Amino acid sequence: MNNDDNTKAVNDMRENLDKNIEEIENEISECREDERNAQNQIVQVIGTGGTMMGVIFGAATFLTGYGDTSYTIMEDRQRHALFYLNSIVLIVTMFYVISLGINNVLRYHYIRDLEDKLYILISKNSTEKGVTHWMSFSSPVTTRNPTHLKSGYSILHYLSYAIATLCAAAFCVVVTLFEYNSIEMRTSFDLIILIILGIIMLVILIVFIAISVKVKICLFMQREYLLKKEKRDYQNRKIFLLMTERVIKC
Repeated sequence: MNNDDNTKAVNDMRENLDKNIEEIENEISECREDERNAQNQIVQVIGTGGTMMGVIFGAATFLTGYGDTSYTIMEDRQRHALFYLNSIVLIVTMFYVISLGINNVLRYHYIRDLEDKLYILISKNSTEKGVTHWMSFSSPVTTRNPTHLKSGYSILHYLSYAIATLCAAAFCVVVTLFEYNSIEMRTSFDLIILIILGIIMLVILIVFIAISVKVKICLFMQREYLLKKEKRDYQNRKIFLLMTERVIKC
């Protein structure tokens, strides 16, 4: 009887372990699919924003005519409208990209955590060690945390990423300044918009670097918040069930 009980306990443990492994594998698969979609979204947003700013830049270039006697108030209004439109496109693109970027960074570390758990579970369930998964394998090179640059490959990857980001930011700055300078009848409101754009770009850059460095702390805080929320929801459901039972008895 004891042997049967032990065999049943072992089978139950093995079954629960298999369920945990399957659940983690499904979660990793869904996260990787979300990551691919998010990467495509970032490329599409940057491409669309750059194209729109290029079209606006072309229109502003067409209207530029410093010292031209044919310069009219209507053309000045058009240049103002192009400058405002460029500012809107730039702000929307920056905030949307930074939002997707933050999600990608959090998802990246979340997938790594799942891969580590899967590695441990598979190693427990087998005589062989688990396979090293992609995120854990590539993270020493593809890291975007400047404090984790430990090899020449990681430095080269980070520099390529940083230079591409700075070039995109330089393109936005040059186009915006050109459109601002193309306005002959500039107002203080135009200058305020230009300053606000500069502050927004600087703040976004600082926030992104800070999140890249402190992302593990953010992940830990998010996990603690979810655990507290689950505990609170469990207590609320328990109270609701007790009240429902009392109402039924009455």
